[in-house]
Amino acid sequence: MLQRFRLNSIGLLLLVGLSMSGCSKFAVNNSSLDYRDAKPLPPLQLPAEQATRPFVALYPVPALPERAPDNAPIVTNEKGNRFVMPAPQPLDTAALQARASVDVGRPSAPTIVVDGNGFPILRIDGNSDRGWESLLQSLATAQIAVTKNTRATGQLEIQFDSQPYTLRLGRSGNATTVSVQDRQDALADPALTTSLLKQIIQHWPI
Repeated sequence: MLQRFRLNSIGLLLLVGLSMSGCSKFAVNNSSLDYRDAKPLPPLQLPAEQATRPFVALYPVPALPERAPDNAPIVTNEKGNRFVMPAPQPLDTAALQARASVDVGRPSAPTIVVDGNGFPILRIDGNSDRGWESLLQSLATAQIAVTKNTRATGQLEIQFDSQPYTLRLGRSGNATTVSVQDRQDALADPALTTSLLKQIIQHWPI
């Protein structure tokens, strides 16, 4: 009886060890990679008489680099049937030092870029605090009224073409992005946004 108990205990320990070893060649499929076989669903269809607000983009979406899939980390075990968290990459200390030296200096001249939804946004490289100050100076020089300044949340409420808009600032790495939202908190019309951002660039302090 005791010997059977010991054999059962050893077998149970071996089973637990194999199940916890995601990278083992003996690992069984746990459906953690099923998402790769997911099929797209058709858009939600509402009755024609149903009154709804239009579906609009609320926030800018980062554009995906062209070779992003080729440079993606490996997230499978040796057998290729289970998801495995990729190991962290070593820190590039030289890049971190270069970024830190830029971040404390004068921000770069802003440029208009396009996000993943095709909406124009403003990109400013460098120190975020000085970028905020330069943005305020540009708006003042362009005679665009700032009705509310909320630095804590990175928002500036302005009047442009006699209409209220919100400039929403975000941070990604060493870059600050500025998107334009309308009174419905949706991204503003691309043509109007481009016109506004061009005025900001034109009056940007040197």
